[in-house]
Amino acid sequence: MPLQLRRGTNQEKDDLNLPLAEGEPLWVIDSRELYIGDGVTTASSLTPVVGYGDEEAQDAAASLLTSGTATDITFTYQDGSNVLDTSVSISQFRQNIDMASFDLVGNGNIDISGNISLTGNFTAQSIVSDLKGSVFADDSSILVDSVAGSINLAGTIQGNVLPESSGVYAIGDPGNRFNELYLSDELWIGMAQLTSSGAAFDLPAGSTINGQPLGEIAQPGNGLVIDIIGEDSTVLVNSSTGVFTGTFTGTFDGPVIGPVIGDVQGSVFLDDSTQFFDAQSGSINVPEIIATDNVLDIRNTTPGQETVAAVNSLDAAGVIALNYVSDSDLSTSNANFGRIEFKRIDNVGPLGTAIITATNNGMFFGAGLDQQFDSDAGKYVSIFDKKVGIGTFVPTSTLDVRGSGVFDGDVQASAFKGSLVADDSTIMIDAVNNTISSGGFIQFGNYTTAERTNLSAENGMVIYNSTDNKFQGYQNGIWINLDDGSAA
Repeated sequence: MPLQLRRGTNQEKDDLNLPLAEGEPLWVIDSRELYIGDGVTTASSLTPVVGYGDEEAQDAAASLLTSGTATDITFTYQDGSNVLDTSVSISQFRQNIDMASFDLVGNGNIDISGNISLTGNFTAQSIVSDLKGSVFADDSSILVDSVAGSINLAGTIQGNVLPESSGVYAIGDPGNRFNELYLSDELWIGMAQLTSSGAAFDLPAGSTINGQPLGEIAQPGNGLVIDIIGEDSTVLVNSSTGVFTGTFTGTFDGPVIGPVIGDVQGSVFLDDSTQFFDAQSGSINVPEIIATDNVLDIRNTTPGQETVAAVNSLDAAGVIALNYVSDSDLSTSNANFGRIEFKRIDNVGPLGTAIITATNNGMFFGAGLDQQFDSDAGKYVSIFDKKVGIGTFVPTSTLDVRGSGVFDGDVQASAFKGSLVADDSTIMIDAVNNTISSGGFIQFGNYTTAERTNLSAENGMVIYNSTDNKFQGYQNGIWINLDDGSAA
């Protein structure tokens, strides 16, 4: 049969205002705690019996840590709060440290005399020591490539750059050149100092070019024989051929011998010092212009604006001369000595519309030529051998018209040769059949007897004598009345 101890609730224990007998056990069923009486202390004031718990373990560990000997580390145990305070002051490592994939973090400095071997990246604001390995910028670009043994600088250098030994190392070599070098003030080569003066070099006294002192080059008989090379390796001045190639900006004082291809700003003078181009007035003064590729092109690049070629002579006539120059005798030549062409040039192409041309003894005006200057005389008005022809290259009379003519006004002539047609195309005078036809009346000239007498009469003439009121005709050398044939 099991042994049962005295038991009750915690409240019943506290209400028991009597001491338990010495060694008497009491079990509290709600807190599950065991109390042992001492014969003096009331049950409500007893302390429960416990095993080896956290407090005992903490106290024991704290005693071990605080009572032993430690180097660079101190332990302070707070028993009431069960806290162990620790401070570390390490003056030096006692052995190698294995980080075991952990980091050293925090603010402060690492002062090491010796080597640091790293596998991975090393990030620092500054390093004061020798460094073996590649160095990367914040953007991961390689500044120092330890594999290729190169330094890649894409930023700035602060401070002086000094070689390890003077006069030993070079910047670049003949096969590996830097592109550009920018200096703000001066350049030392040996003991020679080159300084800047605005956009020019200020060379020290005693400087030479090609062995000649600078001051001597400007003297008569001295010269500088060098090639001048542009940034793109183009030869600007070839000292062997004496040719300048490129664009010159600035003032050029002296003669230019040879062709100039490109724009020229300023006046231009001929070999005899005659001004060829006046830059101030924009005028060209030349006795002769030789066309390139047989074409002299004068044009106005402003749209909608006429281009005017004016020949102005002071107190004299302006002359445009078209000359056919030959070493042969041209007196019997039928060659075209010169011409003025009229064309239209549009998106369809060039099309000739008119021409003025001249030969040895004639001048011809053509129109409606349909792009080509052909031999159709009907398209020309000609002046040939002191005669004018319309529709013929060789007129046979003073005015030779090959074709019909329309006259708006009177036509006066001492004689008329040819047929005469009325406005309605009716032939009034038929010069082929020698007939006169009229659908109306014929009006003869009216003369007085005195006026008739002053006429240079010829046989066959007919008039109306307003003095005698009779038709009269000139027959066989005398005037007669036509109504009866009597002498008038």
